Amino acid sequence: MMQNKWDIPEISKIIKESKYPKGTLDILKYTLGEMHKRGIILTELQLTVLTNHLAEMVMRSRDNNPLDPVDEALFNGVSDKSLDLAKNITERIGNLAPSEPLVLSIHFENAIENN
Repeated sequence: MMQNKWDIPEISKIIKESKYPKGTLDILKYTLGEMHKRGIILTELQLTVLTNHLAEMVMRSRDNNPLDPVDEALFNGVSDKSLDLAKNITERIGNLAPSEPLVLSIHFENAIENN
């Protein structure tokens, strides 16, 4: 098993090709640490999708390009565990639209359902 998930070739490629590689890697490491604390485990495909999403979030934050609003009712079934983690991560990145934690929370909710 690989020691660092960001060493997986596809994950490494996403980070390297992102507009802000260091910021993407930093938030990925932070996110994985927070997920580990909460016992949330991703499949490799879920990790790939999450990494891409985090790279896009870092870019939106730094480029001041907010995500469009979303219908909050679509997220009514998302657990507090997923929403709290998503809020924690979006606050850490900073300068993100209020819709970001909702969209991000789906990654964690899907992972919880897999476990």
